[in-house]
Amino acid sequence: MSSLRKRLSRGRLLGIVTVWGTASILGASVALLGNTPPTTQPASEPTGKTPSTSPAQIKLSIPDKLTFCTVRLSCILENGETSTGTAFFFVFRPTPNRPIPVLVTNRHVIKNAVRGTFYLTRRDSEGKPKFGDLKTVTLDNFEKLWIPHPDKSVDLCVLPVESLLNEFFTKGEPVFFQFFTPEFVATKKDLEDLPALAEVIMVGYPIGIWDSKNNMPILRRGVTATPPFLNYEGRSEFMVDLACLPGSSGSPVILYSVGSYTHRTGEMAIGEWHAMLLGVLYAGPKYTLHGEIEIEPVPTRTTQFQVPMIPTNLGYVIKAERILEFEPILVDLMKQQTNQNNQPSMNRSP
Repeated sequence: MSSLRKRLSRGRLLGIVTVWGTASILGASVALLGNTPPTTQPASEPTGKTPSTSPAQIKLSIPDKLTFCTVRLSCILENGETSTGTAFFFVFRPTPNRPIPVLVTNRHVIKNAVRGTFYLTRRDSEGKPKFGDLKTVTLDNFEKLWIPHPDKSVDLCVLPVESLLNEFFTKGEPVFFQFFTPEFVATKKDLEDLPALAEVIMVGYPIGIWDSKNNMPILRRGVTATPPFLNYEGRSEFMVDLACLPGSSGSPVILYSVGSYTHRTGEMAIGEWHAMLLGVLYAGPKYTLHGEIEIEPVPTRTTQFQVPMIPTNLGYVIKAERILEFEPILVDLMKQQTNQNNQPSMNRSP
């Protein structure tokens, strides 16, 4: 039996126990505490006042849990324009007792952003999400808060959120979300076991569309368009056949199937569900009215192009293994902060 079949036939149960929450499928069902200072909301934004569904009546499936992995990034740019994109939660685990939580998105999503806003869903006393009960997070100097990928050619960046989560914990209001962990990332062996044509889903906010009442993203289904085990054009990427519209930048692309999975050799792996993080959408080829094909990052604004562009329903995906390259940077940053906290104060009395 292949490694992929062994790992996926029972659904890959993941989870870590942290100071923020308890372990569950798909990373962790995180019970964070706290709130951020209230901000003035435009009339078109959610107020987060009235829950629309009783969480006691909802039993979350795996796709349901995936909808709590992402956040809709709404950015105000230096020129005063606004843009939207997608980010998702990821937790590194350099040591069992020291997880490092971050948000992951494309670097172009937060470029020139002076302010960013996203929303989280509160949870009830039983640890279930309170659909429609939203918490607003607004951060200034937004672009400067993100850490770019060490390889400038890789359109990824991460936002460390540990201090934000500690603030939530201190203030005493719980929120609900899910996150990916390194164990959920497709390995080289996993990709070699995949067929050239594999079914995937993408979670995000195309054209900024979302269920603002319930803080829900849009799920889309498609297939891989190039063999995932190959590096497309020599880059650690592959292509997908999906409608990759503005606002989808930063969306996680996930292998997902229910009931069974077909190995590239034709073998059948049988189980309740199969899921694996394959990568992050960042760009797509466009066809101009002048007959030219151009490769552009998936835009964050719907009015970005002066020359009309015809979508090809194809997208470029950065392989999820590139996310793991942030870990040494984050570990060094964590050590620096620890050393600074351990340094004696110059004003301390002897």
